[in-house]
Formats: sequence, C-alpha cells, structure tokens
Amino acid sequence: MGAEKKKRDLSLEIMRLVAMFFVIFNHTGLKGYFLFADCKQGSSAFWIYMAMSVLDKFAVPLYFMISGALLLGKDEDLGTLFRKRISKTALSLLVISAVYYLIDMTNGTIRYKGVENILDFFVRLCCGNVKFHLWFLYSYLIFLLILPFLRKIVKGLNNKEFIYMFILCLSIMVLKPVFEYTFFSGKHLHYTLDLLETNNIVFPILGYYLYHKVDIGAMKKRWLAAAWGINLVLTVVACILTYIRIKQTGKVDEDHSQQFHRMFAMINAVTVFITIKRLTPDVKNKVVSWFICTAGGCTFGIYLFHPMLMKDTQMVELWDTLSKVIPNQMIATLIFCLVIFLVAMIFTFLLKLIPFVKKLL
Repeated sequence: MGAEKKKRDLSLEIMRLVAMFFVIFNHTGLKGYFLFADCKQGSSAFWIYMAMSVLDKFAVPLYFMISGALLLGKDEDLGTLFRKRISKTALSLLVISAVYYLIDMTNGTIRYKGVENILDFFVRLCCGNVKFHLWFLYSYLIFLLILPFLRKIVKGLNNKEFIYMFILCLSIMVLKPVFEYTFFSGKHLHYTLDLLETNNIVFPILGYYLYHKVDIGAMKKRWLAAAWGINLVLTVVACILTYIRIKQTGKVDEDHSQQFHRMFAMINAVTVFITIKRLTPDVKNKVVSWFICTAGGCTFGIYLFHPMLMKDTQMVELWDTLSKVIPNQMIATLIFCLVIFLVAMIFTFLLKLIPFVKKLL
C-alpha cells in the first residue's frame, strides 16, 4: 500500500489523497454518494449527483494502479515479500477486524456470548463479514500473493499485448452490464468473466505500464483535455443507462441502480492517473513535500478508520449539524467528507508515532 520513504513521487501521493477522499464519499450513502435517489428524476441535481456517483468509481482502481506502479517493477525474493508486505497486510486485517468486532459488541450490533464470540469472530473474518470496507484488504492480499507472477508478466508485455489487454478488459467492463440488463433480465453473467475486470490484476498492470512505459510528462495538455472530454461523455452514457434502468424497473436504490456505475471506471481511473502525473509540479519546498508525503502515507490509516469516525463517534452529529446549517445537502456532505479525512489523517499520524502500530499503518 505505501510507497518507500526514499524517492517518494509526489504525483503518486497526490493520487492517494484524491482517491481516499472519494472512497470516503463513496461511503456516504443516501446523504451524498446516492443522493440523486432523493432528487426529482430528470432534474439538474439528479443528473449532477448521479454523474458524481458514477465518476466516484475510479477511486479503488486508482489505488491498485498506484500499487502496480510502485511494486511491479521491484525485484524482491519471496521471503522479503512475505515478511515486508504480506504479513503486514494480513496482521493489519486481523487487528482492525478485531477492533471493529469489539466496537460492534460494545454498541450491541453483535451480541456478547462469551467464548462463542471468538469462534464467531474468526468465522466472520474468514468470510469477510466483519466490516463492509475491509473487502479491499482481502483483494489487496490476493494482489500481494500473486505479485511475483504479475512481475514476470509485465516484464514480457509488449505494446501490442498491453493494448490488447486494455481493450479486452475494457470491453468486458462495458459490455457485461449492458448484456446482463438487455438480454438476461439483470441476471449476472458467469462469474469467471469478472477475472478480466478484477482490481488486483488488471489495474496494477495498467498502473505499471502507464508509469514506467509511457512518457506522460511529454503529453500535451490538449490531449488531457480530450481525455477528459471523452471521460465526461462516457459518464453521461453511464448516467443515461442508469436512468433508463430506473424508469423501467421503478427502483432507485443502492442495491438496484448501480449496474452501469463501474462500466467506464477504467477510463475514469486512467484519466485521473495521467492528469495528476502530468500536472503535478516539481515541488522544491521541503515543507510542502513533507506534508504531501506524510498525508499520503496516512491514507491506509484513513481507509481503515474512516467508517468508525463516520458511524461510531460524535462525528455523526456533525453531519446532522452541517445538513441543517448548509442548505445544499451535497455541499454539506463534501465538507463532512473533508473533515473525516482530516480527522482520520491526524489520528493515523498520531498512531504512527507508536512503533508497533506504525508497522501496521
């Protein structure tokens, strides 16, 4: 997850910060991420908020692209990989899962049953049912476990093969939800197709290739403008398909209305990646560089702790207060996301001062 302390690339750290903010936004539900469900269908707010919801899907793919850019080019033996990366991620998953389990026991979400809770905890841990957002750690662990093979793949990948992979995976991400809805009444096609759009294989390779094989610094700004133009058009397409589905099914909720949200996530993530990489200036100020790197280094902790702050602390009252004080619900939610981001960052920074905890964050 984290970059090495030596030679930190500020553009990658900025990508972490941007992605983390939108991960938090993704977890705001009906108060932000899915706010369009409460708007009048067809209104300007309905379309704007839906577009924000669709664009938000770039965040997790971008994280895996950053990991690919940083890790796929390294030469590590299996011992180093397990000691330095896999064991840390597995231990972080175990510890944070235990913390959330104890919180749920404290607030009554999980009943106290004495020794039985120990078995229940490990069953939930193995099934990934401790806390909703921890799925990412399971996926990241798989990425780390297959990292040696991915490193071999990217070393032998030529331009044509990379373009083939990109087109193949993008085609599946775009066509799969369209076919599912159009020809199969919303039923999911065979799950093995998901391999071609998986976060822990495709996006790390994509991040490695863009970072190491493409001269993004030489990219003209008008190309970036064109990329964003295409990106916005595709976002509108995803919104229109979502709107058609809502009108035909009569259902507008998080369980039924996200079928087309992720179909252009690859284009979204690539556009954000190349934009930040291309436009990040060469920062000479050491204080600014330190702050960006320090903040970027806290994003793993922000990811781990932000649901706790959002739902299990007094921050919930802040959200309600902002909603009353600020007329626009979306603006109130974005401010709340920023506050959660900053509080979680400070909390993580303080925890990292503790030697043992620092190794986990």
